[in-house]
Amino acid sequence: MTSHEPAASVTAVVRPRRHGWGDATARRAMSGIAEALRHLVGYEVCAIEVLRSDAMLEFVALATEDATTRSEMDGVSSPLSAMYPALDRGLEVGVLRFVRAEDMTPEAFDRLRPYSVVPDTDPSDDATRWRAEDMLVAHVRDAQGRLRALVYFDLPYGGRRPDPVQLADLETLIRPGLHSILVQIEREEFAQRIRLAHGTARSSGRLPRRATCASCSAPSAPGAASPSGRRRCGSTRSRSSTPSRSSPSTCRDPRSGRTCARP
Repeated sequence: MTSHEPAASVTAVVRPRRHGWGDATARRAMSGIAEALRHLVGYEVCAIEVLRSDAMLEFVALATEDATTRSEMDGVSSPLSAMYPALDRGLEVGVLRFVRAEDMTPEAFDRLRPYSVVPDTDPSDDATRWRAEDMLVAHVRDAQGRLRALVYFDLPYGGRRPDPVQLADLETLIRPGLHSILVQIEREEFAQRIRLAHGTARSSGRLPRRATCASCSAPSAPGAASPSGRRRCGSTRSRSSTPSRSSPSTCRDPRSGRTCARP
């Protein structure tokens, strides 16, 4: 993956806001997916970063036994541009990219360091052993090919780097989980649009209001009892969009047939 994004400054860490994506329900769903993925592929850590509309990646789920890291990183955001030097390198297999420590340049390390958690691992000269700076990342893209999230896997249980054959198997294995992540992202976006539209309509006074009559108290379901013991007619008020004294509000009780009006 290549990019023409502006470079992020390595001297100024950019973290605009925390917990900017999703409500508690959406984040719990993401946590469940991350937990299932890490056990499925056999890695100690699985983290999900969602790409927000402000071009920031936000950690929305971090599945790990390390409670301190999970608490510290939850909701933390970082600029997408800081990831590109790393994501442009390494071995690409489908939606997976494996970037070995030796594949990254000093510039890439400098840009990533302020936003990364490097685990403690024993140093080794064995080229097949997993190193602390290794990165295994899956890209989540929508039907239009737009990047929507990144999923990181760290610290394989066996302590070994995956070879191309293993990467291909992993790529096939995680695809359903990546689709579930995309579904959660699109569901949250739809819910957010509904909330915004509802809030806009309410603030502008365009939402319809349930009517009451002089013998009714607060609006409620048809036939429900009011605090005074009276039955509410529950019918819809007939009125113009601009009330006037010459056009009173009226409603009709479907049980008694009584019509009531108020100015």
